[in-house]
Amino acid sequence: MRELLGRDPAPHRTRRIRRTDTGFEIGCGAWRALFTLNAASARVDVTGLGPAYPRRFLEREGYENVPDREAQLAFLDRWPESELPLKPAR
Repeated sequence: MRELLGRDPAPHRTRRIRRTDTGFEIGCGAWRALFTLNAASARVDVTGLGPAYPRRFLEREGYENVPDREAQLAFLDRWPESELPLKPAR
């Protein structure tokens, strides 16, 4: 994540960076991060980090092969409030 944002944090479909109402979101493998850009200091501030999959999918039968499944479940066990909202369907 640090490497991706350090190169160029601008929205781009091949880097899975999208604008949100409050900043930006990046997908990196089975993880997502929310971040803002501070133009004055040329800084990227990460404001949220969490699994790309919600707990209900990770625990569902048939989803045993989700990348980083065990790590995502352990993350949610440790920080249950960190589950990021799903993106609305387009």
